[in-house]
Amino acid sequence: MDGPGGSPDRAPGAGPYAHLDREPRDRPDLGGLDGLIEGFRRGGLGDVIESWIGHGQNRPVQPNQLADALGPDTLGTLERATGMNRDTLLTQLAQVLPEVINGLTPQGRVPGEGERRGW
Repeated sequence: MDGPGGSPDRAPGAGPYAHLDREPRDRPDLGGLDGLIEGFRRGGLGDVIESWIGHGQNRPVQPNQLADALGPDTLGTLERATGMNRDTLLTQLAQVLPEVINGLTPQGRVPGEGERRGW
């Protein structure tokens, strides 16, 4: 999740996706896990993100679907934060986001607020 490739001169956790798995305290425009889930549901992709949360096969998401679910504000914020262009960002997120969400929800459900304190 630190980003593409394993650059030997980059410290772990320093890649373009570093810290995207944490609930943002000072970046309310990203919305955290709850905001991401809600964006998917509003965009008609609730069944897709539910497959990532639940047990079983993760359904794929296309980059254009991901762009709709994230919305232009969040997408712009991510582009600025990572320094990646839109197409590259969406392609890479479409590949890694299912596993990230799956990893954040190991019990097959969205963790409660108390469980997230350590994030």
